[in-house]
Amino acid sequence: MISICIPNYNFNCENLLNEIKNEINNVSEPIEVIVVDDKSNIDLKNIEKSCKKLGFKYFKNKQNIGSISTRKVLAKKSIFQWLLFIDSDMRLKKDNFLKKYIDLISNHNENCYIGGYCYSKNEKIKNLRYNYGFEREYVPSNIRNRNPYRYIFSGNILIKKSIFIGASEKINENRYGMDLMLAINIKKMGVKVLHIDNNLFHKSDESNESFLHKIEQSSKTLFNIKNEKKTSLKYIKILNLYFLLRKTNCSNLFFNLFKIAYKPLKKILIRHSSPIIFLDLIRLYYIVKQDYNEK
Repeated sequence: MISICIPNYNFNCENLLNEIKNEINNVSEPIEVIVVDDKSNIDLKNIEKSCKKLGFKYFKNKQNIGSISTRKVLAKKSIFQWLLFIDSDMRLKKDNFLKKYIDLISNHNENCYIGGYCYSKNEKIKNLRYNYGFEREYVPSNIRNRNPYRYIFSGNILIKKSIFIGASEKINENRYGMDLMLAINIKKMGVKVLHIDNNLFHKSDESNESFLHKIEQSSKTLFNIKNEKKTSLKYIKILNLYFLLRKTNCSNLFFNLFKIAYKPLKKILIRHSSPIIFLDLIRLYYIVKQDYNEK
C-alpha cells in the first residue's frame, strides 16, 4: 500500500526508524520502508544495522547526488503506488501518524497529502534553521490549504508514485530549494493537494552558516524559475518582491544599498539567528545579484 521513503545524509535517524517500526506494528496494511544514504561523510553504520534488524531496505548512493535525485532513487526502488517521503531529521509527533495517512487514502481522492512540520518552542533558540522553520513552516493545515502549493514540504508528503515521477523527472539540479520546482510541476499537472495536521517534528542540528549557504542555493533555483508563467509563481512571495523591484525600476537601488548592508546582516543572522526578515532580504539580494551577473 505505502512505501515509506527516507533519504538520508549525515544524520543519525535511528530513533525515527524505531518510531516508524512501532507505527507499522499497529496497522494491518502492507508497508515497506526504504532508506537511501546519499554518500554521507560521517560513520552511519548503525543505520544500516538498524534497517537490517527492523526489516527495512537500505541502500547507499555511490556518490552524492542531492536530495531530489535521492528521492527519485527511492521512488524507483519502491514497490507500492503510494510514496510517503520522510526526511531523516524528522521525529514523529504522536501515535497513529501512519494510520492517519492510510485513512486518507481510503476516504479521499486527492493524489498528494502534506502533513506539515512542527517545532518545539523550547528549541527556538540560537539556531537559524529552527527559527526559520518555527516562523515560516509551522503552519496549521487550514491556513496551508488556502495556498496549497506554497507549503509543499517534501519532508512529510504522501504522494502517488506516478505523480511524483512525473513532477520530478525534469528536475536535474543538485541544490537546496527543489521543493519549489516540485510544487510548480505538481501545480502544472493539475494535481489536487490536501494539507492536514499530521505534523512531524523537525530536529535539524544544522549550523547557521550551512543554512545560509542553502538559502543562497535556493535563491539560484528561484532565479532560474523566474521566467515561468507568473500564474505559476504568484504564491512565491519572494519572487513577487523581485518582480515589483523590476517593475518599479528599483532593482538597481536595492542592489547598491544591499551590497553595503549584506555582510553586517549576515553576521547578525549567524550570531543571533534572527530576525528572519533579514534572511528574506538576503534571499532577495541573491536573486537580484544574479540579474547583474548575467549582464
